Parts: sequence; C-alpha cells; structure tokens
Amino acid sequence: MRKNYSNNRKVYSKSPLNTYFQHTFLIVILLLFFLLCASANTFAKGKKEKDSPKLQKVEISGKVRMVGSGPMTSLVISGENREWYIVPEEQEKLMDFQQQTVTVRADEYYYDRVFANGDSAGRQYYIKNIVVIINER
Repeated sequence: MRKNYSNNRKVYSKSPLNTYFQHTFLIVILLLFFLLCASANTFAKGKKEKDSPKLQKVEISGKVRMVGSGPMTSLVISGENREWYIVPEEQEKLMDFQQQTVTVRADEYYYDRVFANGDSAGRQYYIKNIVVIINER
C-alpha cells in the first residue's frame, strides 16, 4: 500500500513582494553584466595620431569653398594637388571670397589621419595666420 505524503509537505507561498525583489535583482545583475561586456570593446585599436610638425610658411593659390554639411561645415582652399582647411578662428577673413580664386600667405601644419584598425588615412592640412595677397575674380 502506498502512503500519501502530500499532507506532510510544507507549501511555501511566494509573496508578490518577494518575487518583485527577485526580478529586480536579476535585472540589475543582467544590466551590470551587459554594461561590462559592452564597455570591454569601446577603446579603438588604432594608433594614436602623431603630433603635427612645426608650422611652415607657405604661399597658397586656390579656390575658396565650403565643404561639409549641417553644423560641421569647414572653409577650405582647394589647390591643384591638395586642400587646406582653414582654422575656425581665421574663416571670417576668407568668408567673402567663397567660389573665388585667392592667393594667401599662411602657416601650414597637418595631422596624419589614422583609421581605427591602424591604417593610414592620409594627411589633413590646415592653415592659420592668413594674409590675403591676391584676389582673382
């Protein structure tokens, strides 16, 4: 004959408050784990951009034009073989010469651009301390 042990078992009822804390604790642990995993790869593996060399005095001839879109526009002088970005503090001097060819004397420097994987992305040239020499319309 079989004995019925069901009457001897203790039945623990879960209160709604206890279940709420268990779920909250589980969600917090999962969020912390996700943040830990997500932050592990946030650093770029590319090389650090090298410091630019000393300023060089140059005389540049080219067309002044605006590049970019939205709030990230830049004024550049497009020469025969490269573009020189004009530093924001100096853009006011050449803003009226847009779509015109000018010759300027300025200090040139550049940054070596690097992709995240470490490959070279070329150089980006900048000019500052600009003096307009000739304005060819």
